[in-house]
Amino acid sequence: MSEFDIVKPRKKFKVGAELMFRVLGCKSKRITVTHKKSLLKSKLAIIISYTDATDGLITHGWITKIEKHGCFIRFYNGVQGFAPSSELGLEPGCDASLMYHVGQVVKCRVTGSVPALRQINLSFIIKPMRISEDDMVKLGSVIRGTVDRVTPHAIIVNVTAKCCLKGSISTEHLADHQGHAALMKAMLKPGYEFDQLLVLGNNVILSAKYSLINSAQQLPLDLTQIRPNSVVHGYICNIIETGCLVRFLGRLTGFSPRHKAMDDQRAVPSESFYIGQSVRSNILNVNSETGRITLSLKQSRCLSTDAFLYKNIFFWKRRYTLTLILTQIAKLQLSDSKDSELKWAEGFNIGTVVEGKVHDAKDFGVVISFEKYNDVFGFITHYQSNGTKAERGSMVQAVVLDVAKTEPLVDLSLKAEFLDRQKEESSNSQTGKKKRRREAFKLLQPLQTVNAIVEIVKENYLVLSLPEYNYAIGYASVSDYNTQKVPQKQFLHGQNITAIVMALPSPSTSGRLLLVLKSVSEATETSCSKRAKKKSSYNVGSLVQAEITDIKQLELRLKFGIGFHGRVHITEVSDENISENPFSNYRIGQTLSAKIMAKANKSENNSKHHQWELSIKPELLTGSIEVENKLADAEFRISTRQRATGYVYKVENEWIWLTISRHIKGQLFILDTSCEPNELQEFRKRFEVGKAVSGYVLSANKEKKATAHGATSVF
Repeated sequence: MSEFDIVKPRKKFKVGAELMFRVLGCKSKRITVTHKKSLLKSKLAIIISYTDATDGLITHGWITKIEKHGCFIRFYNGVQGFAPSSELGLEPGCDASLMYHVGQVVKCRVTGSVPALRQINLSFIIKPMRISEDDMVKLGSVIRGTVDRVTPHAIIVNVTAKCCLKGSISTEHLADHQGHAALMKAMLKPGYEFDQLLVLGNNVILSAKYSLINSAQQLPLDLTQIRPNSVVHGYICNIIETGCLVRFLGRLTGFSPRHKAMDDQRAVPSESFYIGQSVRSNILNVNSETGRITLSLKQSRCLSTDAFLYKNIFFWKRRYTLTLILTQIAKLQLSDSKDSELKWAEGFNIGTVVEGKVHDAKDFGVVISFEKYNDVFGFITHYQSNGTKAERGSMVQAVVLDVAKTEPLVDLSLKAEFLDRQKEESSNSQTGKKKRRREAFKLLQPLQTVNAIVEIVKENYLVLSLPEYNYAIGYASVSDYNTQKVPQKQFLHGQNITAIVMALPSPSTSGRLLLVLKSVSEATETSCSKRAKKKSSYNVGSLVQAEITDIKQLELRLKFGIGFHGRVHITEVSDENISENPFSNYRIGQTLSAKIMAKANKSENNSKHHQWELSIKPELLTGSIEVENKLADAEFRISTRQRATGYVYKVENEWIWLTISRHIKGQLFILDTSCEPNELQEFRKRFEVGKAVSGYVLSANKEKKATAHGATSVF
């Protein structure tokens, strides 16, 4: 009706008035028209089909949708195009929704079109800025830049070139890892210098992703540079229901259909990938006529064949080398520190023995403080404590397994195999010690398969030991480029795994041995094989090694195997339910043996994790009683006058509810709890959830599996 919204259109459009309109489109017997003056008076060429959109054509259109990555423009007869954010004529980092609105008429220039794909690329910049070839930064080139300012959506960078140019880096392109990118942006300040930035798109769109910078020479710019069956680095630029769009340099984009994007056919693209994610794509087909590129993002076809991603996680060289993201983070966090404060990590070399004082003992481990470094703390998990009970204030000697400079935190171990190795080495001369270490690593070769033990489980990687190589310490990522958002396999302390040597200790790895888990390098299991594996791996009566993830009042939560979760009911801890607090000797992170009593309940299918029923009763673990007999006991065999013990799980005004086993519940009336009036008055205070209660059965209901108790004794 107008360039702007009309509050009262009846005043302007009266019945019988003659007005000038322009036809927008025809469908069936319906004609859509416009009264916008800018369209009525436009003398520019009109686009009514995709073949009309020739390169350089300037025309009018109207905005139908505004997104973070650009604007959708509609023309006549339903034809539409897209103008990316870099072509909107806005300053880098500016929000398009603040400058434009849906329905607004805009003048735009056609920068490219593919009629067969019904695709038109547009620009709001009618006269592009003329820059000489000497001053122009070419797509795919690697340049330097200095941060000018940080905006909510991008980092504005002054490009180091012959002419004054400004570029922009979106948040997703600060790093290959999503979490690292957010951390980088939070710490970036004007004046920070990037040593390497990749020119990713027109109008100086830049990327700091190490995967793209490292493969800049192999990134394609047009169809002629793409070879079928090759694997190319790129990034996710859009996710739709039917698949993922992967972009390379400029506007060159490939499409991975849903069934080609993931090994698990049940997975949803939006839950497996995120926009801006670094990926490796396998080129399946290139159609030169339509310009369509078909890709596969399956991990089984696109697994990493080098240690670049792993270096991205583990590299910690402090000065000058900024191509790896954690180095950049470390530099940003420590940029305001004194030189002496930057050297604390030199006193914590991997594999060396350090001395510290027990600062605190927590449920999840022991915290160590160091006399020379007041702001640095060490941490020893229960698994690494080797059964040693450290008292607060006592001095301990431990081996360094991992160093996190950004926190700062040092992971330590008291395990005998690490300490004995260091004692053996310290008995030799300094030269002999270095030689012995070199010889240990000389036995390892790149791409060699080794057996390893999980020592520490981090968010993105594992700390491993190699028993066959004098307990050398290595590091392995738990994910690859294409599986960053996919739920990862669960690993337990002490778990035996197989890994592949990717990089030996060197300055480029900050002296670390980098490994790749065999489970990550192998093809991802399909949903059918996963179901078959789950069915065949564990059965009722199987003995499993599980790790405690949470401790509730009435149950222990555990994880075991690959993505399995279970619980230990409070009545499945001791042989006889006589302990007041059966969970007192257990800690989160502790590894224990358990037997499967029942598979996941089908009624819990809607929950995030299926809960398997486990038991840690000594008589079951030692085999003195069979699971079949225990399951038979689960049947209701309680009779009146029988003595039974249970745990309180609910307290009401006059009743106590008890759990005698996983299947059997009991009730206790207030008058049956005591004969003393003062104890009856404090009824609710005497019984709290988790308290052990013993008494005689007054009545039993086999159908409801319920009992009524009396004559109780409270532990």
